[in-house]
Amino acid sequence: MNNKTQGALILVVIIASILAVTVYLTDEPAQQQSVGTITGEPLPSAGTTILIKSVKAFQDPNNSSQVSALAIIVQPSGIGPTNFTCGQMTISLTTPTASYTNVYAASDFVNASTFNNAYGGSFTNYQTVASNCSIIELQGNGTQILEQGEQFAVFINLNSIHLDCPLQPNAPFAVELIPSTPVKVTFTDNIPANITPVMLLSGS
Repeated sequence: MNNKTQGALILVVIIASILAVTVYLTDEPAQQQSVGTITGEPLPSAGTTILIKSVKAFQDPNNSSQVSALAIIVQPSGIGPTNFTCGQMTISLTTPTASYTNVYAASDFVNASTFNNAYGGSFTNYQTVASNCSIIELQGNGTQILEQGEQFAVFINLNSIHLDCPLQPNAPFAVELIPSTPVKVTFTDNIPANITPVMLLSGS
């Protein structure tokens, strides 16, 4: 086999490898990146103990043209724990139709074992739960205190809050996480124009 033939075979193998990887990646659930804004950055000087790792929006299973749920993944900023017990944490929501000073008015904490076993670790499956706002433990020790090395999800069910609450394409919204410490963290964004089953608005 001459050098030219060997070079052609190597090129074919490389192209085949790239195509195989491309097919694998596009088989993943479609997500659409948006550009959200986080204020109250989780730096020691800011005084907040919460770091927003990512934000996801979920298509309404009964109306594909709107968003019916939001999941805000949080972890400690590194300067101390955060108490997510109802009464110690306030979560506000602003939409084009209304402002809700606290959607986390009833204690609804779901530990990691329940979330994985009952809902398959899926936020999409959890949309069936009629709760305005749930704190879902993704990694932790079973308590509502967010500590180093742990992750919680603030899951907001817009359908459960009000019939007019689901968000339409391009709709602006804001969520505030207000712990008992003085500094709150705010996430603001617009819903993407093209709504898909799972949309990544910020982070990874």
